[in-house]
Amino acid sequence: MMPIKVDPGKCDGCGRCVRVCPMDVLRLEKGRPIMKYDECWYCGACVEDCPRSAIILELPYLIS
Repeated sequence: MMPIKVDPGKCDGCGRCVRVCPMDVLRLEKGRPIMKYDECWYCGACVEDCPRSAIILELPYLIS
């Protein structure tokens, strides 16, 4: 399971989520953020910094 989902209707490809990720797991591909690999810490930095509220963080059942 990939912990983040991006709403393509909201995302404008600004890349802020990529810049704030402390684990450097995000990259822009075709103007949208994707996970390079699954090492997410579930910190929520990408969610909090997204100016368009386009990112949804799905916590695994063990963390929630």
